Formats: sequence, structure tokens, C-alpha cells
Amino acid sequence: MEQLSFPCKGRGGWRPNAGRKRGDRVTHHGRLPFGRPVVVHLVWRTRDDVRSLRGRKLFRQIRESFRRCCEKPGFRLVHFAVLGNHVHLIAEADDLEALSRGMQGLGVSMAKRINFTSARSGAVFEDRFYGRYLPTPTEVRNAVTYVLRNEEGHARREGLPPPADPQAFTSLGPHPPGRPLTVPPQTWLLRTVVLHI
Repeated sequence: MEQLSFPCKGRGGWRPNAGRKRGDRVTHHGRLPFGRPVVVHLVWRTRDDVRSLRGRKLFRQIRESFRRCCEKPGFRLVHFAVLGNHVHLIAEADDLEALSRGMQGLGVSMAKRINFTSARSGAVFEDRFYGRYLPTPTEVRNAVTYVLRNEEGHARREGLPPPADPQAFTSLGPHPPGRPLTVPPQTWLLRTVVLHI
């Protein structure tokens, strides 16, 4: 038997290349709490091995996820835009827990449907969703315009011709009748904003 020095060396402590990798990933330090209903611009990116979300079958499944999860207690999905590898959302939440629960339910629904349709397994989203609070009517108007015109902006930046139907994959596009994909806004921010789409 040999007396070991204290503290023991081995597991734990600082190690080279240990810990969360640096980069543009979403922080895990927690989101800022809020005490009243707010409007949030949300972005969720898929992993590189996930097919384009604009495929006919995948978009149909994503649309069904929006239909099922657009309204939860304290959470409302108001606008969306689906692009090839990410989704933009404008949502309202009464508090931080309602936002987390609403996005968790939506993420699980989308991931299960995408995996089933694509015959794949594993994680679908690259990281946590990015969320930005919109505290003023001007910010809300700008964010909604940005989300609903996102495809036009991508085409302009890449020097491509404008899309034939830029709203086909947004909440303003043609959708089958039945239960709505989004719900009307309830906060004062969106009720008082005049959109110039």
C-alpha cells in the first residue's frame, strides 16, 4: 500500500482539447427570462446529412408538425418560413418555460417526422434553436418582413433570379384546408404592427 498525494491525479480537471468546442454554436448559458408575453424570432438549423426541408414529402410533414404544435399553453406560432436547411419562426410566448416547452414539442414532432420520411435515425437539428426577443413594434415588423421574404433575400445575395413563388414555403403560402398552421397573434406588439409584405 502506498499513500497517494492529494488531490489525486487522473479523471477530472483541466485537459487539453476538453470541453465544448468553440464556434458559432448557440450558448448553453440559459436564455434571459421575461415576465410578460413577448414576440421571438427563432431559427433552427438542420444537420448536414438531413435532406432539403423543401422536398415535397418532407415539407408536408413539417407542415403537419406546425399544424399540431402551433398553439400550446402560453406558446403561439404566428409566422414561419421553411428553407432548405433551416426554419425561421415568429412566435409569441407568455414566459420562458412556455417558450421552451412549445419549441421542445415542435422540435420533437419535426424530428420524428423528418426521420421517418427520410428513413434515417439520430439527431435532426444541428444545435439548440437560436431565439431573439423583439421588444418593439419596429423590430417585430422588420423581423416578420425578413422571415416572409427570406427566400428573396437569399436569391438576391447569391445573384440568382427571384423565386417564382417566394411565399410558397411560408405561412402566407397556399396550404390545404383544415386546422390552421399558425394562430393569430395576441400580444400588443403584433396587433399594432402594419406589415408591408
